[in-house]
Amino acid sequence: MKVDFGTQINGHIIDCAFTVAFDPKFDPLLAAVKEATDTGIRHAGIDARLGEIGAAIQEVMESYEVEIDGKTYPVKSIRNLNGHSIRPYLIHGGHEGKSVPIVKTSDATKMEEGEMFAIETFGCVRAWGAMAASPLVGTEGGRGPVAADPCR
Repeated sequence: MKVDFGTQINGHIIDCAFTVAFDPKFDPLLAAVKEATDTGIRHAGIDARLGEIGAAIQEVMESYEVEIDGKTYPVKSIRNLNGHSIRPYLIHGGHEGKSVPIVKTSDATKMEEGEMFAIETFGCVRAWGAMAASPLVGTEGGRGPVAADPCR
């Protein structure tokens, strides 16, 4: 189950979400995403390079595995979902905002003084199509075939 809510404070539009799994077999997936998010937050700051933050997040996320029905699956970062800058009155920092990847990239763009960011991480296991979870940001995916597999 995903709980997601948002608010606006002095023009800064932010949201927060978390995922609750009622089956303990998914606890390692939730732990992977939480630890990856915490890692991204620790690596963020003035002069931090966005690609390096993504590399740190991916390393932690992909160090986890989940056992489902007797088979072990690696946890993967969902490459096409990112964190982002937060700017007044612009959802997700607007079109000119910066993206914070959750995988290693060559992006040498730096965080700058006065900027605000949402560190959002999404992990998945490829067991029956794709299943993803993020305790801080949301859940995407589900059972069945997936047209564009984000879990690579």
